[in-house]
Amino acid sequence: MILEYIKNRFRARALRKYAYSEATGLRPLRSVRTAAVLLDVQNQGFEPLKQQVLDWFKSHGIKAEPYYFDFRKIEKEEMLLTSMKTTYIRRELNWYGSLSPERIEPIVENRPFDLFISLVPDAEFPTKLLSSSLPASFKVGLCGYEGAPYDLVVSAPTPAQGFGVITDILEKIQ
Repeated sequence: MILEYIKNRFRARALRKYAYSEATGLRPLRSVRTAAVLLDVQNQGFEPLKQQVLDWFKSHGIKAEPYYFDFRKIEKEEMLLTSMKTTYIRRELNWYGSLSPERIEPIVENRPFDLFISLVPDAEFPTKLLSSSLPASFKVGLCGYEGAPYDLVVSAPTPAQGFGVITDILEKIQ
């Protein structure tokens, strides 16, 4: 009980420290030139979803930068499925579930994206931290929670179906 209270205090401090402070809101698709997408390697159907996401952005002339969570237990001989530069692994989380400053600060200092989509269907702390801190002027997520940074939250049974709903909505925003 006390440990959970202490973890929550540290988490709240990290969210305040790294939160993107600029105003966000809906943007028409025609004004989106850059996007960041957060995917979870552990989600069933990860590879087809990753390809679907990259293909959709490419077909709309949007430069997309994917970020990944890979919190699987990885053996020494096992390799990551994604780039180390944009993949966050379990070993990089500290005792209260935060990413190390060396991994989060480059994101915060990055130029703002026009769009951020989180296709991680949970409200665990790493998802909250990355979604809050990633600089983007329009944020979309699959899981709403108290204090969520999203301008739009979509509910769907799977991340792939959620991405389909999100793209349908984005194409309708004028």
